Amino acid sequence: MKKNLKEILVKWFLENYHDLFFKMEECQHGYLGINPNTYHLEGNIWKHTKMVLDEVDNLDNQPPIELYLIALLHDIGKPFTYYDNHKSKRRRFTNHEAYSTFLAKPILDKFDKYVIKIDKEIVLKTIANHGRFYNYMNEKGITEKGQNVIFEMYKKDLRAFDYMRNFFKCDHLGRITDDPRSDKKILDDLRLIRSKIKNYSHINTQEVKPTLRILVGPPRVGKSTCTSKLKNENIISRDTLVEKYGTGSNYNEKWKSLKDEDHFTIDQELQSNFKKLVYEGKNIVVDMTNMSPKSRRKWLKGVKGIDEYYKISNVFIEDLETLKSRNSNEKNINENIIKNMILGFNWPMYDEFDRVIYGCDKV
Repeated sequence: MKKNLKEILVKWFLENYHDLFFKMEECQHGYLGINPNTYHLEGNIWKHTKMVLDEVDNLDNQPPIELYLIALLHDIGKPFTYYDNHKSKRRRFTNHEAYSTFLAKPILDKFDKYVIKIDKEIVLKTIANHGRFYNYMNEKGITEKGQNVIFEMYKKDLRAFDYMRNFFKCDHLGRITDDPRSDKKILDDLRLIRSKIKNYSHINTQEVKPTLRILVGPPRVGKSTCTSKLKNENIISRDTLVEKYGTGSNYNEKWKSLKDEDHFTIDQELQSNFKKLVYEGKNIVVDMTNMSPKSRRKWLKGVKGIDEYYKISNVFIEDLETLKSRNSNEKNINENIIKNMILGFNWPMYDEFDRVIYGCDKV
């Protein structure tokens, strides 16, 4: 049964996304395609993907279809994000996890509509975060600091952690590598983190606090449409101030008319308005791109009274082609700007927020 599920999924992918398959097969992990990558001696992206799918098959119980989809799509962004560092003679992939996430969205939409209903959120969330565990590993396993960071990320979502843990095992084993890190120690560390998450006591319902809602996603992804459905919220938006300080008949013209001092004034006014709302204990929505932890930090930290807020994030994902199609003469965002935003994306987790929602709230 498991073998059939994998083969059916791969066959569907090859029939519907053969151009993407060819890019994955052509893209090597090594520098210029000739200098081997220590962590991926198996060669190209597709070979690694197939090996990870095989590891999913090797799991003890019948894996859910979502885990196969994660394995299939987790590295589809690599052919679009690599660059060869001629000094170090290494090929690097700039936040391919983020690009894979946005690229996977329309594929999952099509699969969900024409093949079988799936949990798209868990697939996207796992793909987006699948490289983060490697930041906290050494030859002895996962560092103590790393274990604490991973716990904070997943402390309110054991299901998401279980998906990530199972996928991480498959991704870690589904390769040929000279990496000396101990597989058994890493898996033992993950079991320890899981037990801490399972035993973590928290309140699932929102506490009686004012809310700070941070919208996360590139332009034209539906964030402002979401804010229009929210009640009793105070909106912090750069677009509003661009309309105020810019000159011209539409947004594009107004944006282009702004000088450096205008942008500085807008930044100052945004922060001033935000601090005033926090001081008054109002419900706040920050309607900006907020793609990285660094960009979100100025809203989440350092403002007196912000620790008293219940912090929510709404995450919005659409692929680059869809975002390009939503451009208009009045508001046209350059493709390279949007791509760079995607490459800077990190899916928010519980180390930043009390609650994380994929898309808009159901109201």
